[in-house]
Amino acid sequence: MFRTRENPLCYASVRRLRLERWKPRRRAFRRQISIIFAAALSACSYIPSIPGFDDENAVPKGEVGFVQGFLGGVAADEPQAVLVGRDVLAAGGSAADAAVAVYFMLAVTMPASAGLAGGGICLVRGPKANIVETIDFLGQRSTGANGAQVNVPGNPRGIFALHAKYGDLRWGELIRPAEQAARFGVQVSRAMAQEISRGAPIYGGSPEARDVFIGRDGRPVSEGAVFEQQALSGLISRIRAHGPGDLYSGTFAQEFVAAAKAAGAALTYEDLRSFTPEWRGAVDIPFSTGISYFFPMPRSPAGTMAAKEAAILAIDRKFIKADEGERVHLLAEAIQRAIVDGGRGFQKIKAEGDDKNGARIQLPEDYVERLLDSYHADRVVQLSANGIPSRIPEDAGGGTSFVVADRVGGAVSCSLTMNGRFGSGRMPRGTGVFLANPPSSVVERDLSLGNVMLVNRFRKKLYMVGASSGGAAAQAALVQTAFRASGNTPDNLEQAIARKRIFRDPVTAVTYMEDGLAPASLNALRKRGHRLQSIPTMGRVNIAFCETGIPHKKPEDISCEIKTDPRGAGHATSPG
Repeated sequence: MFRTRENPLCYASVRRLRLERWKPRRRAFRRQISIIFAAALSACSYIPSIPGFDDENAVPKGEVGFVQGFLGGVAADEPQAVLVGRDVLAAGGSAADAAVAVYFMLAVTMPASAGLAGGGICLVRGPKANIVETIDFLGQRSTGANGAQVNVPGNPRGIFALHAKYGDLRWGELIRPAEQAARFGVQVSRAMAQEISRGAPIYGGSPEARDVFIGRDGRPVSEGAVFEQQALSGLISRIRAHGPGDLYSGTFAQEFVAAAKAAGAALTYEDLRSFTPEWRGAVDIPFSTGISYFFPMPRSPAGTMAAKEAAILAIDRKFIKADEGERVHLLAEAIQRAIVDGGRGFQKIKAEGDDKNGARIQLPEDYVERLLDSYHADRVVQLSANGIPSRIPEDAGGGTSFVVADRVGGAVSCSLTMNGRFGSGRMPRGTGVFLANPPSSVVERDLSLGNVMLVNRFRKKLYMVGASSGGAAAQAALVQTAFRASGNTPDNLEQAIARKRIFRDPVTAVTYMEDGLAPASLNALRKRGHRLQSIPTMGRVNIAFCETGIPHKKPEDISCEIKTDPRGAGHATSPG
C-alpha cells in the first residue's frame, strides 16, 4: 500500500497523479487508475504533496522520504495502522495527520473497538502554542423511542475536528489508505483475528456482519486471510471526499438512520445532527521543576482517577524514593485513594495566552498531602467506600488506544471505545459499520480510557505520550508504566511496560495482581496485610518516552523509545 522510489511502477503511476491532480478530469481518471494499478499501489506509499515542488533531487513534502532521520513514532494495538501512521510522519505530516491515518486504518482493521460508530477521547499537544488540550467525542446515548439504545457515532467528527485544528496534509489523502484496504482487501493480523474470533457470538446475529467476517467454511476469518469490506469502503470514500458531514446531516444521514432503525437501533436523525465534539483543557500534575504530567479533562469524576493517582505518587518524590517493596504498596494505596476521593479538590488555574482551551486544573499540594494523612508505609489501610460500586479490573473488550509523536514535539494520545466488543453487534445494511453500545456505566467507561503526556512547559519539550484501554484498570496500568519509565527507577520503557500490574478495589478491599507478579513484590504486599487476588492481565498500554525531549537542538542525539504492550498483538515503530 505504500510507495517507495525503489518501485518504478509505483513511482511512475503516483507521480502522474500528483502532477495532474488539479485537472478537472482527474477524478474520473483516478477511479480508472485505482482499478488498473490496485496491485501496484498495494505495495506503494503515497501521501500526495503540496503543489509547487518539482525539484527531482528533493523529496517534496507529502511523500515518504521527506523527513530524514528522526521522524517521531507511532504505537497502536494493530500493526497495519501503525505502518500507515509511520509513513505519514515520514512524509512530513504532523502528529494529528498521522493520528487521522492511524484511526481510519483501525476502523478497518479493528472494527471491534475502533469502528466509525464508536467514540473516543484524545489528549493533544500543539508544539507551536505549547498547549495540551482534550478533545472529547465519546458520543451520547441515542434518544429514539423504538428499538435498542445505541451510542451516537462520535469518531468521524472527532477525528475531523482534530485534523481541522492541528492537521497539515490533506484530509482526503490521509484516509485513502484505509479506503483502499477496505476495498481491495486487507490481510488479517493477529490482533484483528483475535477480536473477530472472540466477537463472533456478538455479531453472529447480523446477516450483514456474517457476510463480512464469517468465511465459506462457517468459521470467522483467520489470521493471514485477506478479506474485503466493500460497504465500509464506500462509507470511508464518502468521508474522504466530503468530510464526515454527510454522516451527520442531509440525505445520507437520513438513509443511515433508516438503516439503523431497520437493524433494530433507536437512532434518530436529530441524534446525528446535534452531535459535536468538545475541546477542553487538561489536568496538570506537577512532576518536577517545570515538568508536568497532563491528563484529559474528563466528563465524569471517575475520569480523573489517573491524574489523582499520579499526584499522590509524585508528591515529595514519594514513588522515586521508595524501594520496590514499598512501591507496589504505594501504587495500591494511591489507586484506592484516587477512586474514593473521585473528582474532588481540583482547581482551575489561569489559561495561557488567548486560547481558552489552554485552561488547566491542578490539585493543590496541601490537598494531596491530606490524601496521604492516613497512609502507612508498613501496612494497608481500608478506606470507607460507601456508595462507590466495586471495580473488578476485567476487560470486556471493545476498547483500543494509540499514540503518535512527531519530530517537533507534537503529540496525540487517543483512547477509543465501542462500549463492548463490536458494540451492539448491529450492522445497518449497506454501511459496513457496527453501531456502538451506549455505556452501561459512565464510570466504567471513563476508567477504561487512559491518556497522558509528560511535558516541560518552560522549555517547550515533550518527554512522554501514552494511552491505554482495557477495563477499569486501564488508567492505573498507564500511570504505573509512566512512573516506572520516567521516575528514576531501574526500569527502561521496555521493562516498565512489561512489569506486572496491580489494582486495588477499595469496596472489596482486594488488591488484584497480574499472574506472575515477582515473589518479592508478592511478599511485600502480603506482609503489609493486602488481601490478594490474581487475574491474567490488566490493561493495554501504548507509550513513547524521549529522555532528551523533543524537539531537541541536535536531532541526531534524540533518545526515544516507543513501545506497544506485550499483552496484546500491536506494534510500535522505531523512532528513526
